[in-house]
Amino acid sequence: MEYEISAYLSDRPVRVGIIGCGYWGINYVRLLNELPEAKVLAVCDQRQERLDEVARRIPGVRLTTSLDVLLDDDRIEAIIICTEASTHFSVASQCLRAGKHVLIEKPITTLVSDAVELGRLAEERSLTIMVGHTFIYNGGISAIE
Repeated sequence: MEYEISAYLSDRPVRVGIIGCGYWGINYVRLLNELPEAKVLAVCDQRQERLDEVARRIPGVRLTTSLDVLLDDDRIEAIIICTEASTHFSVASQCLRAGKHVLIEKPITTLVSDAVELGRLAEERSLTIMVGHTFIYNGGISAIE
């Protein structure tokens, strides 16, 4: 299926924050930095060496070890969460309560009840919450189905 993503976006890039810069997080940094429809404003990670890697890739992006920096930044519209699965519920609920749209790397949470609660929070605040399921669109996986 081919579609034009810009049909779903405003005339300016979506302003994004990324939490967690391990394997998936650094991929989001790279990919979003290449898209004209997105602008990475800030990246959060507990490890300075990961933040240093982001600084090399995107000079001038705001780097922090504090989640609150991203939550308090009114310019950030959406946050991508690439942390340990055990933190997904806590981090995502804080992001939603701060008025941010959320993309969480799989799994959404470790408990079904927490996933349901995140859905409720997003709906209550008219926000979008999504889960990154990279392999749904992978040709090899499609062939297995």
